[in-house]
Amino acid sequence: MSADLATRVGAVALEHPVMNASGTLDPLAARDAGLEIHRELALVVTKTVTPLAREGNEAPRVCEVPGGMLNSIGLPNPGLTAFADTTLPAVRSLGRPLVVSIGGFEHADYELACRRLDGEAGIAALELNVSCPNVKSGCISIGSDPAETEAVVRLCRSVTDLPLWVKLSPNSADLAAIAAAAEHGGADALVLTNTLRALAIDHRTLQPLLGGITGGLSGPALKPVALAAA
Repeated sequence: MSADLATRVGAVALEHPVMNASGTLDPLAARDAGLEIHRELALVVTKTVTPLAREGNEAPRVCEVPGGMLNSIGLPNPGLTAFADTTLPAVRSLGRPLVVSIGGFEHADYELACRRLDGEAGIAALELNVSCPNVKSGCISIGSDPAETEAVVRLCRSVTDLPLWVKLSPNSADLAAIAAAAEHGGADALVLTNTLRALAIDHRTLQPLLGGITGGLSGPALKPVALAAA
């Protein structure tokens, strides 16, 4: 007899607790390469989408470091309209529940995305990314201030009935205060955590290894940080 792995994240019921983090998997590219990884996931979390299309940061965008890897991707995406019209139907065709990750540079960006995506079939929840360390404004600047975080979540809560998962940063000086602010604003769940801001230097040139200078640390070294945040 197999174990019952059914669980819940807020109001979202899952067959089991395994899902991808936003930005770590392109399920369409994996499928096209013959790897149907999405079939092993309880749900699929999309890459973060912003109101306007973004090219992302200058290359190189990833590098390995002891204990994990750094990335400075910079939220490349087709923009909200193209995502809703083209990407969303394609990902929905995979047959898994979806969490759509949204990001922005001011409060209205998050409101716009929530309004546009509210009522779309197949979306189990919206992830409010207020923690990306690889853009120069918005996201993490919002998620570093309790008042800003609460205001964004409250605004989004007012325009959608979808569950809201708020993705927080371990770089915050007082993560507990940010988490409480998200809860007060109407968050249904917290995503803990985004990557740690970090820097890698080429020992031969003494220059940063990433085109964006700093990046976000993920991998085994991040796990105890995320567990402490939880």
